Amino acid sequence: LKKGSGYHLDQLILGFLTLLGGLFGLPWMCAATVRTVAHVSALSEYSRTHAPGEKPQLLGVKEQRVTNFAVHLLIGLSIALGPVLQAIPVPALFGIFL
Repeated sequence: LKKGSGYHLDQLILGFLTLLGGLFGLPWMCAATVRTVAHVSALSEYSRTHAPGEKPQLLGVKEQRVTNFAVHLLIGLSIALGPVLQAIPVPALFGIFL
């Protein structure tokens, strides 16, 4: 994969946010929001012509920024929807996210 400068800028900003979070006692950000094995395998392209019983060859991985943008948009939207989210009981949230 050829990562553009935006990827490295994201990592730099994440490093600064982690440093500030540690200094002020805030939770750390996680850089692996969407960089999971399932996400990468969903974006992988494999060869369609291979012998029976043989593994298909990896042709490449599609690079896109839509998922990262959507995740961060939803995080920002959760701040705006604070009053709506306060109506959800905390035990229900713990049951969902544990």
